[in-house]
Amino acid sequence: MSMAGQANMDSTFDDNLFCAPLMNTECYKGQADCRMSATLFNHRVVVSNDHFSQTMKRPVGYVFNPVLTEKYFGKCSYIWDGADSNGLNNGCGAGAPGLAECNNTVSAFNDLCSVDPTTPHTCTRTDSEVNGKLCKSNPQFTTETYGSVDPPEQSTDATCFYEMPAMVYGDFTQTNHLRDSLRQRIALQGNDTNKQQDWNEVVIDDRLLIPQVRANATNTILAFVCIPTNEIPDACAIAISMRDEFLTRYKVTGIPVVQIDITLNITESGGPFVLPTTTSIIA
Repeated sequence: MSMAGQANMDSTFDDNLFCAPLMNTECYKGQADCRMSATLFNHRVVVSNDHFSQTMKRPVGYVFNPVLTEKYFGKCSYIWDGADSNGLNNGCGAGAPGLAECNNTVSAFNDLCSVDPTTPHTCTRTDSEVNGKLCKSNPQFTTETYGSVDPPEQSTDATCFYEMPAMVYGDFTQTNHLRDSLRQRIALQGNDTNKQQDWNEVVIDDRLLIPQVRANATNTILAFVCIPTNEIPDACAIAISMRDEFLTRYKVTGIPVVQIDITLNITESGGPFVLPTTTSIIA
């Protein structure tokens, strides 16, 4: 699930898609392009004292098809926040050299690796900026051997990532270490409430996500969500407006808006999900 960075009564789902070749968006501070950041939520991670933890206090989000995420458009996963806006390979690579500015020709936006060979070129999986950032496998969780970087023990440590099928655009594989990353996350957080509430990050490649939305919107986006709070009490109205615009734009029906109640104890209630207090749930 991704919580929308652009979320008000005038915002749309497409307003949250930043990918120059497909959306005609522009460079912003040299940040990695065509990258959608999502979070994997369950009863073990991104919780605080058995309550759902809201990502960056954002009020509205959308749920991606988990099978497509794991097997198609997922690029990589971080056990904590990936801090990857300046990451090469569209967020699944080392930090780009130089200043995080659009006039930097080797910024993350331009996705150019240049360590070996030293001539700037579009990053590939053999570049050290990519394969040198893979988290090391843990024999407790998998018989596979991969990666060279010790997973960060907490969110403030240097990051590494776990490979998913779309790690390198145009070089699709069947590799999916998302579950390994989740097992490692749970092991590292233990019973530490402060660590449990930190979000993880799953990077999705917009160059695969956007065509999939256009081809089969209802199989790609399964629901919109809202988290009303005292600060943003109209979160569900915003989510409904965004959902309705999405249905109109993509000429589909039947995508629900689901409210997340962060006041519920998820171990007692069975989860944080409830119906918004409105009759406009499904259009």
